[in-house]
Amino acid sequence: MLLCGALGLWAQRTLDSREHIGLAWAVYGLAALGFCFLVRWVKPEREPPAETQTGVPSPSGLFTVGLMAGYGSFFLFGGNRFALWNVLPWLGGLALAFLALRRRDDREVGWWRCLRQSLASGRVVIPWEWAALAAVVAVGALFRFHQLATIPAEKWGDLGFHYGDVFSIWRGDYQIYFHRWGGGREPVFFYLLALYARIFGFSSYATKAISALIGLATIPALYLWARELFGREVGLCSAALLATSKWHIILSRSGFRASLLPLFVSLVGYSFVRALRTRSDLDAARTGLLLGLSFYTYPSVLALPLAMALSLAALVLADRRAFSRQGLQKAAILVGVLALVSIPLVRIVSSNPFSYLNRGGIGIDGALLGKKLPSQSTWTILRTLLDRFRRAILQFHYEGYYNGYYMIPLQRHMGLVDGVLLAFGGAYCLAYWRRKYNIMLPAFLVTMLLPPVLAALPSPDWATNMVRSSGAIGPAYILAAIPLALLRRRLEALWPPEGWKVVVTLISPTLRYARQWTMAAGGRYLAVFLMAGLFAVQVRDTTLAYFRDYPRGVAWGNYPMHLEMARVIREFDGNGPAYIKTYPFWYDGLTVRAGMQDWDWDGEISDLTPLAGLQGKVMVLVHPEDQEAQAALRAMFPRRMEVTHHDYEGRVAFIAFYGERGQP
Repeated sequence: MLLCGALGLWAQRTLDSREHIGLAWAVYGLAALGFCFLVRWVKPEREPPAETQTGVPSPSGLFTVGLMAGYGSFFLFGGNRFALWNVLPWLGGLALAFLALRRRDDREVGWWRCLRQSLASGRVVIPWEWAALAAVVAVGALFRFHQLATIPAEKWGDLGFHYGDVFSIWRGDYQIYFHRWGGGREPVFFYLLALYARIFGFSSYATKAISALIGLATIPALYLWARELFGREVGLCSAALLATSKWHIILSRSGFRASLLPLFVSLVGYSFVRALRTRSDLDAARTGLLLGLSFYTYPSVLALPLAMALSLAALVLADRRAFSRQGLQKAAILVGVLALVSIPLVRIVSSNPFSYLNRGGIGIDGALLGKKLPSQSTWTILRTLLDRFRRAILQFHYEGYYNGYYMIPLQRHMGLVDGVLLAFGGAYCLAYWRRKYNIMLPAFLVTMLLPPVLAALPSPDWATNMVRSSGAIGPAYILAAIPLALLRRRLEALWPPEGWKVVVTLISPTLRYARQWTMAAGGRYLAVFLMAGLFAVQVRDTTLAYFRDYPRGVAWGNYPMHLEMARVIREFDGNGPAYIKTYPFWYDGLTVRAGMQDWDWDGEISDLTPLAGLQGKVMVLVHPEDQEAQAALRAMFPRRMEVTHHDYEGRVAFIAFYGERGQP
């Protein structure tokens, strides 16, 4: 197994060097197959719980009444607004349905049982896995909040939309689906941001802080999903790998609402597996609730129901006993709650479905409506689709996204250690797909790559978009954690602790104190030592990748170009009009407005005509290469001053031209 791991590391390094690529892939595949063969007797999958429910009666009439009451609110959401008169019947029906199920479910939640026992005994009892998870979350917090104000420094693209939508929420415009600035965006991130900004203030830091908090919450969510599938050991390893994941750290610190995608995929996956294992009506309803809420986060989440359906189909194929009348009842409960939670969004989409489907995040416009694809044969489109899938799969180990805003350009999205572990874990689940729910993780991973694949049909580079592919983060890191548990169990079986003793003696320099500890050793401690070494390599690689390499790939060397423009305009405010000469040079006016927090500012000019008869003071920001505009401004304003602003590497970023005409 150790030899297989060494071969996997060599193959990954060889792929990174872009030399002997065919040989590297062959060695990679052989190492993964060899690993699967060596662990064929080890079974880390969890067994079904003893309290699995069977023969549970159909939901009560109160549950049906709650659903019907909630469904009736469909016609109240036609104005694309949340209000008391439509939210109360909607949430009231949902609460009534859950109350009906809760009254028939007498199971005690694990954390509540632990708290109750602690209160009864008069002392705090903290399970060891909780303490370990807290330590992992602390490491994840360090990676997500260290230097968050300065990396990344610049805001770009859709991030400017967040400010306008948050301001509209503050003005009482509680939209269900935000159509402002063209296109549409799901609302959950904006409401979370509005709440955070109301408490801590609004700044460019607020957007990144919310996504970082969401990323931090994803760590325990992934732990729950992995624990439900493979137990606490795989759960903790998954959480530790995610906490130190380069891919997830970049996403968490970006300020993108797509940071919600890995969180909800993990929560839905956890609840889905729990519902399958316990056969509980309440767990099925929770799955429908979480899946419905996920539709309000990011367009790529629309692939999640398909991932669940494929998982169920594979489970039934592996074991026909998984299909039962009771299972159909649970599925009906899930779908019923899902439909109820989705009512506001469905109401808006039903009035204009093409506006919703036209979102580039799911690629429906280019892939299915044919707006971007030329007329091609079915075979050609199929080959194109397979090529995009190939590129999407290769982003984990070979070549990632090209855009430096989103990732280190063209660098694989997985790290060295977690990349090799992902290959081994994926091979294990595919080789033994009939064991329990092993097939679920590959099904989730591949299906959550569908959104970038469909969006990439007209443009191949979109297949590796790390934002749209982020739904695969959760399954990928659970797969990567499985080999660690397999390695530990195999080493412990080879070297049991009974025959190994380690004696540690502590003696004080004055010989007045001595203490001796005796503990069993063996393969378990060797495995812990190896895991610690692997995590140390992971932490080092992630630290260098994000805090050293990533800022270099961001435009202008991570210099906040447009935020600096906004700052200069704010400082000039009150002295006269301020303009930015845009054409023919690239410029993001939305980001400047976000930095100014003034959406009514209208100072973009493509030529200098508006300045011809202007009297008094004026400021114009121009591109350093726009020599023609600089010469024209000098001729128009004899009284003038020019201030050059430089980026972090000393290059001229932009020029602030201050002019005055008329009486001083």
